[in-house]
Amino acid sequence: MSKNSLNRLKDILEEELKLYNEDFSYVEKRLEFINNKKMNELHEMIAKEKFLGEKLKTLEIERVKLTKSYGVNTLNELILTLERKEKEEFSNLRKNLIKVLEDIKHKNELCEKLVDLSAQMLDTILNEASGKKDVGYNQFKQKSSMTNNNLLNTRG
Repeated sequence: MSKNSLNRLKDILEEELKLYNEDFSYVEKRLEFINNKKMNELHEMIAKEKFLGEKLKTLEIERVKLTKSYGVNTLNELILTLERKEKEEFSNLRKNLIKVLEDIKHKNELCEKLVDLSAQMLDTILNEASGKKDVGYNQFKQKSSMTNNNLLNTRG
């Protein structure tokens, strides 16, 4: 691997790490916006994330092309072919990238659960308010049904 190609690959990985760290901060803000029901801010954050995703996609395409040009398919395979100093630098970059990606994945899962929970709560409130009958089984596998009494037609 030429020194220029190796340096370019290192630059790409460092830029990806920087952008993924930025993405992580966006995910944390997104979680906060969802939690605080700030929809306008949430939409702005999603737009920023999409733009960031396009930058990352471009960098990743270049990284894959550089990696494959040396007869390997993964960054890990490439690291195994490097000398000690470069091996250590690239291993650290790889380790940091994996960590930030795992953190992003975890935060995204929290966002997803929070949105699902909010949707379930809204459905329950709407069903209560509208008097919709819900027939099914409760946690003890006993048949249950909701009566027409609801929040809108009960005495206060």
